[in-house]
Amino acid sequence: MKNKAAPLGRGVRIRHYREGDEERLNELFQSVFETERPLDAWYWKFRDNPASDLILISLAETEDGRIVGMYPLLIMEYKVKDEYMLAVQLVEIAIHPDFRGRWIVRELKYFLQPPTIESGVRFGFGFPTREHAKVGIRYMGYNLLGELPIMGLSVDRYPVTGDGLARRIAGGILYRVSWLGCYLRLRRSAMRRRASRSSLEFVEIDSFDERFDDLWERISREYRVIAHRSSRYLNWRYVENPMSDFTVLAAIADGAIAGYMVFTTRVEEGNRNGIVFDYVYGKDKPAEGKLLLVDGLRRLLQRRVKSIRCGALPHTDLHRHLTSLGFERWQSSPVVNFEPLDEDLDVGVMSDLSEWYLSIGDTDLFGW
Repeated sequence: MKNKAAPLGRGVRIRHYREGDEERLNELFQSVFETERPLDAWYWKFRDNPASDLILISLAETEDGRIVGMYPLLIMEYKVKDEYMLAVQLVEIAIHPDFRGRWIVRELKYFLQPPTIESGVRFGFGFPTREHAKVGIRYMGYNLLGELPIMGLSVDRYPVTGDGLARRIAGGILYRVSWLGCYLRLRRSAMRRRASRSSLEFVEIDSFDERFDDLWERISREYRVIAHRSSRYLNWRYVENPMSDFTVLAAIADGAIAGYMVFTTRVEEGNRNGIVFDYVYGKDKPAEGKLLLVDGLRRLLQRRVKSIRCGALPHTDLHRHLTSLGFERWQSSPVVNFEPLDEDLDVGVMSDLSEWYLSIGDTDLFGW
């Protein structure tokens, strides 16, 4: 790579990642994001990524060898219209608190851009919060396409606060009432549709086999901008992931995979919540697709979650299904940032978010 290092001032220089930086990069991640992550998870995310053997990270380093800033790009393979290409997603950007406010992030970005383009990457994208997006537009050339709505279903509709015994008992009763209402609503929705589709089975599976490659071939024709969902990628993303225990629910019709749903639960502020990471079903059979969704949501409810979240763009069947089941748009939905890196890219298509298919699993919103 060119521009191996560049001085930033005050004893800080910017350089590219090199082997041996992994532990210090991971330490910065844990410090800034206040979370534990084993080093194996870093290797899984960046070194074992099936999209490319290349690791694209720029970092800021002090004279005594401390890494105080990093700008990692996660390489992904996308299908745009009929063409496969490499893209990069902005993930886990971090600056040590003692070095913020000195435009290190901007310098890290533009230092990394030439080797990124030279590597054949055609575009970049990310999911900043609205607050970060305002800064990005002004100083970093962000081009916002719109929001990825995070749809939420509150299972605990009657929360009771307090520590007393009576309050805990009342809270437990009200949660069961709310839970039962959600469960019965899903059950009724499934019963109305299942009679004419008795051949459809829903099975939890341990890995993605070649049947999912056949599904990808069918699904990929339905969207003009979509992340490559081959069995190899899906196994890496969800089965081999050392940070999360995902459930993969497959819809099987006559031995073939008709669709799938990936979900998990997380304990957040003492509450167990459900998160749908990915959902794929053909546009030609929306009713069957809703059955898959309902079955997966019922399984999450059986884990006694307090809420369920799912990302869904407004033009998709998934968004319509969620709305009909009582999901509402949460205020914390991220925006989608897009940056073309190739002048031959069809920017017209890619600037239209209605041409995209995105799920939470395509993002870094809830960790990888």
